[in-house]
Formats: sequence, structure tokens, C-alpha cells
Amino acid sequence: VNIASVTTTELPVAKRDTATTSITSNDSLSITKVVDQTTIAAPGTLNYTITVINEGNTDLTNVTLTDDLAGSATLTSGDNNSNNILNVGEVWIYSATYAATQTDINNGTDLVNIASVTTTELPV
Repeated sequence: VNIASVTTTELPVAKRDTATTSITSNDSLSITKVVDQTTIAAPGTLNYTITVINEGNTDLTNVTLTDDLAGSATLTSGDNNSNNILNVGEVWIYSATYAATQTDINNGTDLVNIASVTTTELPV
């Protein structure tokens, strides 16, 4: 809201007018995850690459990435200004690993690995 006012010696009360510009914020991000092996028949290490992109028009703060199978993920690139804020248009790339065990192979069920991101602006 911008206010302009004019006063003169002839008018005892200032005249005022305002101009208002509405701001539309759009908090939005995307997350993609790929694994280096889509099939596994023996114990081994699965390597994941997780890409997070700020697709909105607001910077995102307190970015937290969780990975249910691999545990923790490491930010490997993207926060070029090192401000820990996922700026508009910025792309952060994480890596994570999971050591598939013989028990995983014996179980014979797919290893479904889910990564999720929360921020102050996008809590869920």
C-alpha cells in the first residue's frame, strides 16, 4: 500500500490517496527420485539421486528432506549462495544410499523408497 499526501498553506487538512497492489504468493516445489538399479538379485548398494526444484514464486526456508528407506540424504549441489534457502528457480540435488541385504532378497518384495520434502511454507 502506497500513500501519497499533499499539504498546502491554503488547505488546513492534507489531501491523501492510496494505491494498492495485491501480491499473490505461490509456494510450490517438485521432487524427483531415481535409483541406479531398478532390479537387484543379491545384496548390494542402491544409490539414489533426489532432485528438489522450487517452482513457485517465493523462497522456501527450513527445507528438510527425509528418505524412509535410505535414512539421511546429503545435499550435493544447488545451494550456490549457501544461504540454506531454496530460492525461486533453484535446484537442489541430494544423494542417498541403501544397503540391500540378503534379508531383502529373501523377502522377495519390492524395495519402495519414498523421499519427502517439507519447508516452513510447505509443511506437508
